[in-house]
Amino acid sequence: DRGTGTAAVQKSTALAKFPTSLDGTNVVFIEDDKIVGQATTELLVSWKCNVRWATSAQTGIEIVTRSNFTPDIILADYRLPGDQDGLQVATALQLAIGKAIPIIIVTGESDLSKISALSDLGYSVLRKPVRPAKLRSLINHHVSNSALAATDPALKGAGSQG
Repeated sequence: DRGTGTAAVQKSTALAKFPTSLDGTNVVFIEDDKIVGQATTELLVSWKCNVRWATSAQTGIEIVTRSNFTPDIILADYRLPGDQDGLQVATALQLAIGKAIPIIIVTGESDLSKISALSDLGYSVLRKPVRPAKLRSLINHHVSNSALAATDPALKGAGSQG
């Protein structure tokens, strides 16, 4: 279809206007493991992201409500202690903010059916150990698409979960 090709070219051209730098990207990172949390936070900071690290749902909600910090992306470990998983916590953060924020789920989950179910729902899933280049690329993809969707009403949904 000719119209689809034109839309793809417009989207490609519009995406080119957004830098591949993550400088200034606001990230809420949900991870209960202190070693993984510190290492990942340091990595994100080295990419010039503004990172708020939460070890629980409560801490995450406090970050977005009390500090008035609105993330561009939510990066969440899937397995968390207690009765909520990372997706549930990330969804609670979206509700607290009142805005759909792209979510990347990171997991060491060995049950491939659970990973497939998350992917089938449209979420980006990275398996541990996460390769930094893959994480950076995925964050950039979501942030660029969200920025594009915000500037072009015809492309709403381009910053969707997947």
